[in-house]
Parts: sequence; structure tokens; C-alpha cells
Amino acid sequence: MERGRKQGLAEAQVEVARWKFGEATAARLAELLGDIDDEERVLRIGRSLIECETRDELIAEVAQD
Repeated sequence: MERGRKQGLAEAQVEVARWKFGEATAARLAELLGDIDDEERVLRIGRSLIECETRDELIAEVAQD
């Protein structure tokens, strides 16, 4: 994935996580996203942000993906 595109997607996802689940979740998601280079995986994480109802559910799904 183009680095600029990945960075933009990651920043947007972190902002959504901050709004939906709070600062601690956003910080953890930012850490996890830093290790991901696969565009499909980054897009799946965006979908997870919408579908997951709790912070724990989101972090578990992102960490295992």
C-alpha cells in the first residue's frame, strides 16, 4: 500500500476509534496499525470499527486479524 494512503486511512481510523471508544482505544489502535502494511487488512479494520460494539471486541479483532 502506498505509505501516504495507509497513513491517511490509519489516522482516520484512529479518530473514529477516539470518538467511538475513547482515547485509550485510539492509542492502542494506533500502535496496532503501525505494524500493518496490508491494504486489505487496514480496510477490514475500518469495517470492524463500525461493527464492533465494545473496545475489547475491537482490539481483540484487530490484534488477531
